[in-house]
Amino acid sequence: MLAAVLQWTGGQPFLTQKLCNLIQAAQRDHPIVAGAEGAQVEALVRSHLIHHWEAQDDPEHLRTIRDRLLADELRSGRLLSLHQQILTVGAIPADGSPDQAELKLSGIAIARNGHLQIANPIYAAVFSLDWVNQCLAQQRPYAVMLQAWVASNFQDDSRLLMGQALQDALRWAADKSLSDLDYRYLSASQEWDAKMVRLELKAKNQANHMLAEAQRKTNQIIWFSYLSLGTCLAISLVALLISLLRS
Repeated sequence: MLAAVLQWTGGQPFLTQKLCNLIQAAQRDHPIVAGAEGAQVEALVRSHLIHHWEAQDDPEHLRTIRDRLLADELRSGRLLSLHQQILTVGAIPADGSPDQAELKLSGIAIARNGHLQIANPIYAAVFSLDWVNQCLAQQRPYAVMLQAWVASNFQDDSRLLMGQALQDALRWAADKSLSDLDYRYLSASQEWDAKMVRLELKAKNQANHMLAEAQRKTNQIIWFSYLSLGTCLAISLVALLISLLRS
């Protein structure tokens, strides 16, 4: 039973004590059966620690971690993205960076064998990828476009920002410490916006050139018409003079 408890808590003192208390209380009504410890401990974890965790977090523990991750609005995006990366790949090399140190101080991550990983399965289930994505979506003004760009394997340029939307995003990001993915997206958007401006300018220049060429040809036709008309008038006058002289 203790092995099942530690598998969920990772040895975190507060969670270990709380889960043991839950088991003790549960055994009064439903004794844990030998051989079924793992399944019954998991049921207690999911029903009393993970499911509707904010309402059941008493004494407060999980909310303290949440607040530590989200408290600094200027930095939380980077912490959330780093946490998201660990959840996605399982563990990342520990590099001693301030962001990794902050994750360890929050309690959500630990360094083990030269790698940073989530401290225990309870934290991974509570602060899951869905939770991270919801938090980031609330913070980023371009969250939907970024997710679509990532989903396209960074190939769908139509998901990049342009014009006023790009300027608004850059102003929002100016005083924040964002993730590498954010900076990659904003940089790609700036390159795309500059490319579109160049293409628009080129198209405008080509249109102006075509208009000037058309105007030149129109002027040529007009002058040719004037010349033809003048020639016809001159021939008519000469013919009239000849006619008058003969008569």
